[in-house]
Amino acid sequence: MVVTHPFKVALEKEIATWTNYRRGLRPEDRVYFDKVMNAARKHWKEIGACQRLVPMEPIFLSVMVEQQRKMEELKKEIEGLV
Repeated sequence: MVVTHPFKVALEKEIATWTNYRRGLRPEDRVYFDKVMNAARKHWKEIGACQRLVPMEPIFLSVMVEQQRKMEELKKEIEGLV
């Protein structure tokens, strides 16, 4: 039996509402869309703790946090090459 947190289910439902948008993207951009949604999935606990009326706000903020983390990692990697 798989127990899923209620907000994790809500997050997946919210992501599912973007299916038509995803379908409208060029195939090469769908990969990036999926990566953005996966970044949100990594932060589902934080998103659930936020309890905002508009669910996409904390989802997008979580994605920005993830992107910032990755940019910092790349910056350190680049600095190590110089």
